[in-house]
Amino acid sequence: MSAGRNLVKSLILVSTLLITTSLAASAPAWEVTPMNAPDSYSTISPAGATTQYVEIRHRDTGDPITKDYLERYEGRAEWFYLENGTLRNSGDLKYLNGAVWYVHKTVGDKDGKFRFEAQRGSPIDEEANSTKQITISNVKITILTDMSQAYFPGREDARIEVNVTNSTSGDFLTTTDLDVEITNTTYFNTQAFPDDSTNQKYRLYSLIIPEAVQQEYSLRVKATANGETATTTQMISTRDYLNTSVSTVEAQTGCNQQSMPTKCEEGAELDLGLNVTSAHANNVSMAVMRKSVEGNNLETISSSYINKSEETGLYEGNLTFPDLDTSSYSEEIYIKFTAKNNYSTSTRFYNITKARFALTTDMIDTAYQGSEYQLKFGINKRYTGTPVENEDFASADITVDYPNGSEYKTFSKSDLSYDNETGWATGSMVIPQGTPNGTYTIAGVFSNQYGETVTVSPVFDLKETTQIFNTTDELNVSIVNRKNYSENFTITNQLSNSITINATAMSEISGITTINDGNNIEIAPNNETNVTVNFDVDEVEDYEGEILLEDMNSEFSRTIDVNLNSPDCQITNNSLCADRESINVTLLGPREVTESFEIYNIGPESSVQTEIYTTGQISDYVTTSVMGVDLADSHSIDVNYSLQTPVNVSGEIVVNSSGQRLSIPTRLAGDFAEPEVDLEIMNDSMDIGVIQSSSSQFQLIAKNNGSTNINYIQSETGMFEVSEWSTVSVDAQEPFTTQVTRDSYGTVEREVTYVAYQNDPENSSETGSTDTVQITARFMPETQAASENITSWVTRLQGQAFSTGVINQLETARQNATKMEDSLSKGDDIQAYNTYQSTINNLESLETQINNNNQQQDDEEDNQEGDNNNGGSDDPGTDTPPTDTEQKSGGMGILPIILVVLILVVGGFIFYTSYIPEPGDPLYEYLGEE
Repeated sequence: MSAGRNLVKSLILVSTLLITTSLAASAPAWEVTPMNAPDSYSTISPAGATTQYVEIRHRDTGDPITKDYLERYEGRAEWFYLENGTLRNSGDLKYLNGAVWYVHKTVGDKDGKFRFEAQRGSPIDEEANSTKQITISNVKITILTDMSQAYFPGREDARIEVNVTNSTSGDFLTTTDLDVEITNTTYFNTQAFPDDSTNQKYRLYSLIIPEAVQQEYSLRVKATANGETATTTQMISTRDYLNTSVSTVEAQTGCNQQSMPTKCEEGAELDLGLNVTSAHANNVSMAVMRKSVEGNNLETISSSYINKSEETGLYEGNLTFPDLDTSSYSEEIYIKFTAKNNYSTSTRFYNITKARFALTTDMIDTAYQGSEYQLKFGINKRYTGTPVENEDFASADITVDYPNGSEYKTFSKSDLSYDNETGWATGSMVIPQGTPNGTYTIAGVFSNQYGETVTVSPVFDLKETTQIFNTTDELNVSIVNRKNYSENFTITNQLSNSITINATAMSEISGITTINDGNNIEIAPNNETNVTVNFDVDEVEDYEGEILLEDMNSEFSRTIDVNLNSPDCQITNNSLCADRESINVTLLGPREVTESFEIYNIGPESSVQTEIYTTGQISDYVTTSVMGVDLADSHSIDVNYSLQTPVNVSGEIVVNSSGQRLSIPTRLAGDFAEPEVDLEIMNDSMDIGVIQSSSSQFQLIAKNNGSTNINYIQSETGMFEVSEWSTVSVDAQEPFTTQVTRDSYGTVEREVTYVAYQNDPENSSETGSTDTVQITARFMPETQAASENITSWVTRLQGQAFSTGVINQLETARQNATKMEDSLSKGDDIQAYNTYQSTINNLESLETQINNNNQQQDDEEDNQEGDNNNGGSDDPGTDTPPTDTEQKSGGMGILPIILVVLILVVGGFIFYTSYIPEPGDPLYEYLGEE
């Protein structure tokens, strides 16, 4: 009877469970798929480790089940390891990326099986699972290298040693194939071990580590021996390693090259940029250092933190090349960049050598016996040519050698004269007659205050000649009258004996020029003389020519350029000329104005008497500053025009000298029209940038092209009001202030019209003068309010996000709020405004998408309810990843089934525990007490 009663109880429980299962069963929404699973990865070394990767995705859409997704819907992702059906270990799968999850597990010495499970928890869903068989090989692989410490990314010299033995006998095995693979499902790198297996070890000393920072990888060793394959796995990781490089060094002047210079002079301005890759740097500093001669130690000259440029992505700094004391320090500066974060430090150096000063020469390559030879050395900075200061020019040792190499003369700094403005150090030496001819060498050694030396070795040829001289380069003479003009020039004899020079006038001046009264010019040794030139001008006009000076006893010669400059005559007669051919005056309203002209005596007389008067209708409106003048060369005449009534008159201004009349036509036109203002805005356009307050002010420039003062300026365009102005005189310019008031946020582009008045427009009917200017303004909230606008909108929409793409866009919007604040703090208002405006526009678009999705969900629910009321539907539907909308409404279809199941379970349990049959009841035989 006991067996019967137990059987009935079991049947009741089993029936209840079967009903529950049949009512609740449906295909799971997720699926679990093992990844990268060749057979060799299923055959494991005894007591070896394995890393198994799986993908968890939505069955229908293929969307990845990420860690955030799993946690949001209270799901689980677990692994179980069984040996011969017995559970040995279990745990949560670790999340890698995308849809990828993994487990790293050390197995035993028996075959086993992994079971991977994933299940959505809210709302609850069927479990998705898959399995992976594990076979234990007789080939045992032992990794002998400790690989627990994180590696520097990108290393190509990591080491690994392994031992391959028979798991039963422990004997060393010679492998036919032994390699190592590093992977995280997206990165793969396989390397073979060398054949060398001395000391019963296999060694690989060039293991390549992936370049990504702060990543975890599976390192699998696979061995094939005696026809059998095995693998074992070790987890390795990479450090958060900073990688830096000096990307740009730019110099405008003062260096040997503009980009990436290697030599620079003191004072050169340099712009530098450091590229930081692989990881984020918390801070980057730049130090300028020098190396001491004694001890070879680096000393810091200056140090500062440098910031990252949003435009280039580089950490940028600048420096001025310092003045290095090379008597105590090397000739290089060391620019040290140090980038740091919480995990590592990267240091990079860029070295630049100090450029020594440059030494140039400017000396003639031919000298003559009996002459003075000029020494001329340029001492300048090497690349800019800036003269070296006299105090920095420490010494000069100059030796002049005969053609045979023996010493002729020596000079020191004290023998030279130095010009700080030009950088030229000059000296001279007289070479006597009889000095041997040939090529002479000048060896110059110059030093600065630090002992740096630069040398030059120019040469010159000494020849036999007895005459050489210097003279004036150019003569410029102003001529007015037809008369004789005199001018002087100087000739210097540079020889120790006298010279004779022949002078000849050439070109346009040849017929009017007499030099030294037509005689040769005699000059005493080492002396100079003034030479007189006479120009007999018979026509007042411009002349150009030359004076050729030739030494009578050599081929040496020099030329003097000569220019005779006449007045700028517009009208002329035989004895007079004037620089204006007519004078026309136009006036508006009662006014007076003065014009002027110049008259010249171009006749042969030393002076002429002139009278000055006017003829014609204009005489009543014009007066001259003088009525006559005794004209020697030239005289300026003022003509005063006076307008009291509207006129249009003409006449002549006459200059008369002994019947020689010079007439200048003149006209006066006057109008008495009502004076008007004429406004011209000098700004074609105005961009007033970003405005975060309710209003702002800006200035424009007003010009008055009218005939009376501008006393009032107003704006006719909404939002814009003239708040401050001042009187603008005729032909003058003055600034005025406009206040713009916000009526909405965003970009405002308006053509603003301004009106100018002479009189108060409130009390007059004056129409005024208008001009327009294009104004651009960008309005956005104050920083905190703008940031809260974004973040609060993001928070409100996140609860309604229906896809990973929407979630990512909302997170980007939240990050943009921080970027906007950073841009504002750095003064980059335009960038901040653009970030804010584009983010607000994106949020508006996202909200529209979310609202459309919610409406679509509501429509589907209405259709579902209609189908249920009509007897159900044959359409099984599709299973999609749950969204917030599905949480709110998607579980309603299964609720009635769950309620029925619960009622049956509870009812069966109550019946089972509370029913006590009496003798005679049909079930007493099975459920009654013994």
